[in-house]
Amino acid sequence: MQLDIDEILEYLPHRYPFLLLDRVDEVVPGERIVGRKNVSANEPYLQGHFPGNPIVPGVLIVEALAQLCCILALKTRGRTSKQGILHYLAGVDDARFKRPVRPGDVLELHAKILSERRQLMRFDCQALVDGELACSVKLMCVERKAARLIDERATVDPNAELGENVSVGPWTIIGPDVVIGDDCEIGPHVVLRGPTVLGRNNKIYQYSTVGEGSPAFAYKGEPTTLTIGDNNIIREGVTIHRGLATDRSRTVIGNDNLFMAYVHIGHDCVLGDRIVMANNASVAGHVTVGDEAVLSGYVGVPQFRSIGAYSFVSAMSLVTKDVPAYVAVDGNPAGAVGLNGERLRRLGLDDSVKKALQDAYNTVYRRGLTLKEALEELREQAAAIPEVGNFVESMERSEHGIIRARRRQ
Repeated sequence: MQLDIDEILEYLPHRYPFLLLDRVDEVVPGERIVGRKNVSANEPYLQGHFPGNPIVPGVLIVEALAQLCCILALKTRGRTSKQGILHYLAGVDDARFKRPVRPGDVLELHAKILSERRQLMRFDCQALVDGELACSVKLMCVERKAARLIDERATVDPNAELGENVSVGPWTIIGPDVVIGDDCEIGPHVVLRGPTVLGRNNKIYQYSTVGEGSPAFAYKGEPTTLTIGDNNIIREGVTIHRGLATDRSRTVIGNDNLFMAYVHIGHDCVLGDRIVMANNASVAGHVTVGDEAVLSGYVGVPQFRSIGAYSFVSAMSLVTKDVPAYVAVDGNPAGAVGLNGERLRRLGLDDSVKKALQDAYNTVYRRGLTLKEALEELREQAAAIPEVGNFVESMERSEHGIIRARRRQ
């Protein structure tokens, strides 16, 4: 098995001027590897290492052998550096240098595995020129998960803060005042602006713009903020804006949410946990979305509206009023069509609680009462059953009125 330079780059994170392998001539996983390094007079280190008598530094011969060992270790374990696995040089023993290496020489590099134990591998290595031994050494390498995996084509501002095991794809731009927690995966062509803070284990897909300033006329470039929690999945083309100084100055997103392709979340929104927003669903500025709400594809929510916890908004719906907790709505303009039965089932509520919620829904939507009358009638039940309390509270908080029952055609 042979590897050309393009294949070598798949296994090694090193790049010019510190990539010291030109070709792998043979590799037998679990046993041995043979490669080569062509020494040129243009090598940058030769300009200052004995001018007039250029000699390859011995430590760089050892480094070339170590890079060869890394490829053998990765091949042996069926891995590549793109999987976030690196091998660090952990030990150098019995190094001997037998002859100088000069421009024009071809270093023939050999390594074989002496032992393997957990993350550690020991290698017996030799470097030859024209069949003559130039260097012999025993090396030890240790496997570690990479602290950062930043593609060389990405642009990351030095004032950004990236946690451990953060990967950044090509052509992504990360600006100053961006903080990214551990184990986040930022895909290609992503734009991250700040001040923005991401928690742990978030995944952002290609072409998303997260933390950009609001396009609203009221936004004048103030350093407003965006805060995103842990374990969120932000799919292709999602846009999430920071806040406005004229409102709360921050956009807040919780944990474990799924935002599918081309979702838009406007400035000063507050979203809870475990929310699903399907393709092209959009919430304008100042919108609040409660835990585990589902907004189906192409849903539109104007400014200052509230979507209650555990609610469901059907595809293509336009939400013009607040949606109470647990309620399912549909239509343009959207109207209430019942409780979110699927969510109630998944919550595993007792039948008595489900019945209480259904009775509460009927009191609000089917008995012809005013909202004030319905809430007054439900007050005692709301104090006794937390789920009914959530339903009532979501309506009491409403500042723009709740969605009423959908008219039958």
